[in-house]
Amino acid sequence: MESLFYAMFGVCFSCFAFRTALSALQNRESKLAEDRRLCAVASVGMFVLWFTWFYMVFSDPFGIHLPEAVRYMGLAVFVAGVLLVIASHMRIKGFKHEGMLVTDGIYSKIRNPVYLGFIVWLLGLPIFIQALFTLVSAGLWVPQILYWKCTEEKNLEKRYGEYAEYKSRTWF
Repeated sequence: MESLFYAMFGVCFSCFAFRTALSALQNRESKLAEDRRLCAVASVGMFVLWFTWFYMVFSDPFGIHLPEAVRYMGLAVFVAGVLLVIASHMRIKGFKHEGMLVTDGIYSKIRNPVYLGFIVWLLGLPIFIQALFTLVSAGLWVPQILYWKCTEEKNLEKRYGEYAEYKSRTWF
């Protein structure tokens, strides 16, 4: 069972690395980053990434014993992250003006609520489940998500003239 956990960690790591490599290609404005097949693989990779990460949380062989109050704070943090991701997607899905910058709703306060939600849940659920290795592995995942955020913001600054002003009045 422990070997399956490490295999899932390897798959999760590979998916994160693939997504980060795609961000690097976008940052370099490579034509390869616009390839629909590559983007489709990245989308599937994100699903696999989250599936393997959740598997890791629930099968982590290295447990920690945390006070109940800390565990339930972790659960609250995880739920907040999930709600942030859901609210972000609902706002984007309901946006009728394609090609325009979304700056209202949750986006009026937080520029990158999806990435923030991911980071928050990466920390919260392992605390609640008491999954030590998975919690420590956030040290690998969070910098990559921050890189994705920076790359995306750089592209948005080029695409939208008003992005610099928007960035100055919002957080993260």
